[in-house]
Amino acid sequence: MTRSTGLVQLMILNIIIACLILKGASGFSFASVAHVVMNWTRGLTCYFQECCGGKWISSNLTALQVDLNRNIHGQELAIHLVMTALKSHQERSKKPLVMVFHGGVGTGKNYVADFIAKHMFHAGLSSEFLHKWLGYRHFLGSDENATEFKRKVQTWVYDALQRCDKQLFIIDEVDAIGDGVLDGLTPYMDFHEDIDGVSAIRSVFLFLTNAGSEDLIQIAEKNWESGHVRSNLKYHDFREALEVAAFNQEGGLKLSRVVKKALIDYHIPFIPLEKKHVKHCIEDEFQRRRINYSHEDVETILKRIGIIPSRSARFAQIGCKRVAIEVDIYLNEIEHEHDHDHGPEDILKDEL
Repeated sequence: MTRSTGLVQLMILNIIIACLILKGASGFSFASVAHVVMNWTRGLTCYFQECCGGKWISSNLTALQVDLNRNIHGQELAIHLVMTALKSHQERSKKPLVMVFHGGVGTGKNYVADFIAKHMFHAGLSSEFLHKWLGYRHFLGSDENATEFKRKVQTWVYDALQRCDKQLFIIDEVDAIGDGVLDGLTPYMDFHEDIDGVSAIRSVFLFLTNAGSEDLIQIAEKNWESGHVRSNLKYHDFREALEVAAFNQEGGLKLSRVVKKALIDYHIPFIPLEKKHVKHCIEDEFQRRRINYSHEDVETILKRIGIIPSRSARFAQIGCKRVAIEVDIYLNEIEHEHDHDHGPEDILKDEL
């Protein structure tokens, strides 16, 4: 038993005793006493434990916007589309919000998804209303047992919606999910106010996939070769290519009813990051560790992060994926060089 649970039970007991005393003094019925106790119990429980409502369902979009602008580099279009989608869904939702995040490794898809969870629920990434399923973990064998996994995913979603109609479902590594498996979700993504006693209208579904990443590189490179800046790219430049990629490339969305029935509201493009964006990620990592750094430090680490082979050689092969690891390696090398340059006598002097 947790401390908060014990405290709740003690307070409930005190309320029951108080109500019984009140009943004896004022002639209240047992029904009225029970009603008071139930209301107080619900309120006290939800003060200490996550509930479907109140402070626990925060949806703080202003704070989300600030976090995304501060921490996500080079994805201004994706951020704009995500914020537009979430605001529209919060203000006038008639169906669950369904988004697909398209992009290569290290472009920020998971990072953005986590920030959405952080600001959608008071408990953030620890919320019981957040569900994150991985293709290589939760859908192993789904390519051979599609029907079985369709039923599984329906059960997962239905059980979650029974607890609360505000849920965030993040399905990562869609590429590793068997064809047609995600069709099991179609009833919960459409314009249905009630499905066997539950509603998904206030919920959000996020699919994270590498499908379309090659198209994103080609479109971004063509834009640069035409003499246009990155910010010139708009949603309509990507949408059709990403829809086609989702429908045709291997993975859980291939030939799916989710795409056929136009249940996906937004195909969000995570454009490959340029070297300048990776620089910002490296600087962020140094600042996060509160370590002073120089321009040379950043450039040295940047050179170790591969570039996608292309005519422009502008895009980082794995984006910011390995930045933290490369900073670790670089700092360890510097520390080793420092120890090597100082003999035992110097080290002893430093310690004294």
